[in-house]
Amino acid sequence: MTQEVLRRLEQSMAAREGGEHLLNTPSLLGAARLVGETLREIYQREEPLLQRDYISADATFLLGGQIQGEAPRLITIYPQGNFVEATGASYFQLGETRYGRPILGRVVRPATTLADAQKGILLSFSSVILHNLSVGFPIDLAACPRDARRLSVRRKIDENDPYWQELCRRWDNGLTHLFSLLPPPQW
Repeated sequence: MTQEVLRRLEQSMAAREGGEHLLNTPSLLGAARLVGETLREIYQREEPLLQRDYISADATFLLGGQIQGEAPRLITIYPQGNFVEATGASYFQLGETRYGRPILGRVVRPATTLADAQKGILLSFSSVILHNLSVGFPIDLAACPRDARRLSVRRKIDENDPYWQELCRRWDNGLTHLFSLLPPPQW
């Protein structure tokens, strides 16, 4: 589903013929609407064939960025084609949130630097990967600073990534050390 949606959106941008596409939409909400409509159209076409073979195929998209003149936005587009914008939060987390969200909730704030937010996100993933067998590598990380027209980071991280290994090692050692410094209960 995701590949077909992306293929269709890329084709419409490449054609640049009349009609709205991702390169000429006036807002990120308009882009979310286009992605949602494309997703819904493909799902309606493919769903009967998938159900016949008892296959569930859902796709959820995160759309983030900034269109000139707008503030940066982050939008989740659901399999049904509807979407919701992150408001009042510094991040969106999809899927398994039990293990990773507490880390993000403690370290990521609106004033958090992009580099520190990336660390927080990766530590959140490390917790989820450690505790949930259905979540695994690779991790695709992308970052785009405010008012930039390009990604500053685009990286695919696997379990052998040197930064990933060092970050997880230091986090684990730091938590263990901090735990040892906490006073015991006095009851």
